[in-house]
Amino acid sequence: MREALTVARRGAAIREGVRVVLAGPPNVGKSSLLNVLARREAAIVSAIPGTTRDVIEVMIELAGIPVIVSDTAGLRDGSGDEIETASMERTRRELKAADIIVWVTAADGSQDDSPPLIDSDPIWIENKADLGHRLRDGPDYRLSAKTGSGMENFIGALEARVAEMCSFAEPATLIRPRHEQAMRTCVSHLEAALDSPPERIELVAERLRGAAHALGMVTGTIGVEDVLDSIFREFCIGK
Repeated sequence: MREALTVARRGAAIREGVRVVLAGPPNVGKSSLLNVLARREAAIVSAIPGTTRDVIEVMIELAGIPVIVSDTAGLRDGSGDEIETASMERTRRELKAADIIVWVTAADGSQDDSPPLIDSDPIWIENKADLGHRLRDGPDYRLSAKTGSGMENFIGALEARVAEMCSFAEPATLIRPRHEQAMRTCVSHLEAALDSPPERIELVAERLRGAAHALGMVTGTIGVEDVLDSIFREFCIGK
């Protein structure tokens, strides 16, 4: 079931687009990088930190796969600006929903702006290589969105990551979002059953019952009437 969920996510990425999020501290050139990837002026570029306040998305194609690239507000500590704080919260939400995170820093930036602890394996790039500052350890790629230096290697690596994410030998078995959600619920119940104390057989039985019900939503054992009963029970249809 876990494998089916993994394949379903890959299938959804091909249909809807792989979500690539550009994130990092303010004023490191994320918007310039977005414009290079989009091959047009999709985002406003300014030397003023915090220019990007909202998430800007562009659709591109890499390895024949649709990719949604998002430019986000810079992340930093100690902001007293209410709007900037709200923008950074949006950035954090984007990071949680990302398929691939590109963490962007700058050659003239701080030495402690390495990627934060996130549930992902980000691609770390150091922008503004044209400034000629001292190199440091850590970044996967060094480039300049301004001059184009190093961009080819980075785009190649990003394309390889996208292709790897979407490559699978078998077609997705979970097509509809409700099927995917039901399978996640089923897996959750089964994991809870395995973790339940053996002597508490009633807990195990209840978890297995929940797993069987969730699986029935996928196989068709749970019919339309059951779904309608659930809708009328959980939502106020009459208003």
